[in-house]
Amino acid sequence: MAGQLVVRAGVVAACLLVCGCGSDEVVPSAAPETTEVASPRVSLPEAQAPRPAGTSSAPAMSSESGPPRNPALQRPRDGSRLQACRDADCEVVVTDGQTVRLAPGFGMSSVKVMVRDGAVSFASRGDGMLATFGEHRPGGSNVSSINGVEFRVLAVRDDRAVIRISN
Repeated sequence: MAGQLVVRAGVVAACLLVCGCGSDEVVPSAAPETTEVASPRVSLPEAQAPRPAGTSSAPAMSSESGPPRNPALQRPRDGSRLQACRDADCEVVVTDGQTVRLAPGFGMSSVKVMVRDGAVSFASRGDGMLATFGEHRPGGSNVSSINGVEFRVLAVRDDRAVIRISN
């Protein structure tokens, strides 16, 4: 037992010697020096008193203007005649869930149209495949093309949309 105590004391002494030894040399820290940078002052809007429940923060509207309304859909070239799309050259108004039928030569027999949340999706079946392309919104270059047939959304309102199909 006395031998183990001497060995332990020697180990502790060696650890203290190694840890305690060093030099007066200053070792640079790993963290880089920081430089103070002036930030621009930002002015925040003044706080407003809380509003009672059920009141709106929007300015009151005059009775003449009324609430804002969705604009009417433009009148498409082919109206609601979906059979005009058979040759893959039409501009029609469609309602959510309607199916547009194309001639067999385009490689897709039908295209189902889904109109939701201001966007239009298309799903097509043909030649053993199912293709879904969508979330198209009016404007921009949001065009899908399959087998040389392009699908473009011109306008959306509620569950109706004006689409252009071309080849």
